[in-house]
Amino acid sequence: TAKETRERRAAIRRLENELKTAEEQAARARLALEDPAIATDPGELAERHKKLEAALAKVEELFDRWSRLHD
Repeated sequence: TAKETRERRAAIRRLENELKTAEEQAARARLALEDPAIATDPGELAERHKKLEAALAKVEELFDRWSRLHD
């Protein structure tokens, strides 16, 4: 129905906005991990790596949801 189509398009737009935000967060996390100031701090490197992995997982999850809506 037309209502379902509108709702689906709205859901896709919301997911696209969430995905954009998640991609920006992942980019910031990657830059933080690459900061030379922490290169010799294994604890900080591990923490920042964990944050990057979480951000990338969020991007992947949102992209999967977005892809399913486009099927």
